[in-house]
This record gives sequence, structure tokens and C-alpha cells, in this order.
Amino acid sequence: MRWGKLSVGTPVFMLVSMLAFMLLVLSGCTAENAEDGSADSASASPSDQGEASPMEEFRLNLIADRLPEVEAGARTEGSGYSWRVGEIDGEPQAVTMDYREDRLTFTVENGLVVDAVWG
Repeated sequence: MRWGKLSVGTPVFMLVSMLAFMLLVLSGCTAENAEDGSADSASASPSDQGEASPMEEFRLNLIADRLPEVEAGARTEGSGYSWRVGEIDGEPQAVTMDYREDRLTFTVENGLVVDAVWG
């Protein structure tokens, strides 16, 4: 089978043009994030950034205290955050997929909060 010349209007030219355009658009998105540093700061751990944010300090202290679920929830609400339980004794719980910056999702083992993640 002969492909022939690659000229404007041929299916091969149109396909190559669409792929090139999609790559250009996608590379523009990643370059935009890299310019403001948002991609780097979002993936870096607090220790990489120097100091932990107040929210991260709250989360780390809550985990370190190994509080019962109800007590951890009360402390979280008292600090102005919301919470939910994502896992109990290794069993995933039904949770929504929405992301909320001010919400902690607890991992509970034997009634105690052993981990928590923001979102």
C-alpha cells in the first residue's frame, strides 16, 4: 500500500496535524503549572519545603496523639475543619469522591485514629 505524498487535506496530514496540536496543548498546560511552581509545591512533602503548614501540623499532631475516633472528630471540628472516616480496621468505607481542602479523612484501627489525609 502506498501512502503517497503528505499534503494538506490528506487523511495522514490531518491525523499528524491533530496529534501535533494535542501535544502542543498538553505541553502548554504543564509549562503553565511549572512556571508558578504549583506542581512542585503540591507534590513536595512538608520536610522538603522547610516547615509544615498549620494544617499539616494539626494533622500530624492528631495522628501522633492516637485519639479515639469521636475525640479526634471533636478536636477536628473544634479547629474549624470537617472530617469523615475512610477506613475502619482495614475495611474501606463508602466516601464521596469530592475533594475538600478543609476535610480530614481518618483511618481508624481498633477505635483509634492512626492516619488522616486532607481532602
